[in-house]
Amino acid sequence: MSGVNLSNAADISLPGSFPETAIWPGPYIPDSSLPPGEWDMLANGRIFSLNIISVIDGVVTATINSGDFINGTWYSGTGEFTFQRKLPTITQEYTAYLLAYDKNDPKHRLAGTFGNITIGTEAGWYATRSR
Repeated sequence: MSGVNLSNAADISLPGSFPETAIWPGPYIPDSSLPPGEWDMLANGRIFSLNIISVIDGVVTATINSGDFINGTWYSGTGEFTFQRKLPTITQEYTAYLLAYDKNDPKHRLAGTFGNITIGTEAGWYATRSR
C-alpha cells in the first residue's frame, strides 16, 4: 500500500472504507442493510457461495454451499454480520462488517474473521456481491 499513510486520519474517510488514495476515492456511504442474494466468499483460501435469503429484525436466513448456516444476525447500527457454520465435526463462528462504499464501486463487500469455536483458532474471510 505505497503512498497511503494509515497513521494519518485524513487519509481515511470512514471506518471500514478504503483510504482516499484508493481506486474508489469516496466519499464513502455506510449501508444500514445487509443486501440479500448470492455472495462470493473466500475464507482461509477456500471459496464458498453464501446465499443471504432474508434479514428480518436482525435475524439472517441464509444458506452456504458447505455445511449448515445457523444463528445469523445482522446488527444494522454497526454494520456487523455474524453467523455460525456447522460441519460434521466442528462449528465455526464468523464475524464481518459490511464496508462503506463509493457510488462507483460495483461490489458490496464484507470482511472479517472466523474461527473454530471449540479451540479458538482464527482466520480471515471476505465476501463480495455485485450491486
